[in-house]
Amino acid sequence: MAGYYQNATKTKNIEIEKADITSDNTFESEVIEAKLYENQFQQLLAQKMVKILNKAVLGTDKTVSISKITQFFKYMKRCIHITLQESIHMYALLQRFASIQAERGVQYLNKSNIGTMLVILVIITLKGLRDEVFNNSYFAEEFGIPLTVLNQSEIAFLRIINYSTLDQGIEYIQLFNEIMYDQDPEIIVVV
Repeated sequence: MAGYYQNATKTKNIEIEKADITSDNTFESEVIEAKLYENQFQQLLAQKMVKILNKAVLGTDKTVSISKITQFFKYMKRCIHITLQESIHMYALLQRFASIQAERGVQYLNKSNIGTMLVILVIITLKGLRDEVFNNSYFAEEFGIPLTVLNQSEIAFLRIINYSTLDQGIEYIQLFNEIMYDQDPEIIVVV
C-alpha cells in the first residue's frame, strides 16, 4: 500500500511540474508579445510626435526623426519606467503646446530647443501623474542641460499652456486609438 501512495505522489508531482512548465512558456510568450506591442506603440507615438514637431517647426525633418524619438522613449522606459499612460500624456501636452503656438502665431519652439521640450514634457507629465518624481536636477544631469535652463523652460512651458497640464478630462483611450490606428500609410512599423 505504501508503494501505491509513493507512485501516486510521484505521478501528481510530475503533473504539477508539467503544468508549471506550460504556464511559464505561456507567460514568457505573453511578455514577448507585450514587448512587441509596446515597441510598436512607441514607434507609432514617435511618428505622431515627429509629425507635430515638423508642423510646428519648419526644417526639423532633417534633425528630428521617428527613430530618435523612439530611442528617447526607450531610454525613458529604461531609466524612469515611463508608462503607456505617461507617454500618451506627453503626446497630449505636445499637441496642446503646438496648437497654442499656432493660434498665437508665436514661434516658441525651434530646432535648438526640441530636445529640451521633450525633457520638459517628461518632467511635467511625471509631476502631474506620479506621487514620487525625480528632481529637475536629475534630468539636467542626465541630459546635460543646465538646471537653470531646465527650470526656466518648465516655467515658460507652463505659462504658455496656462498651467493646464491635462490632469482632468484627458481621453486616454481616444488618444491611444489615434496613435495606434490613425497613421500615415507611408510609414512602416518595424517590429
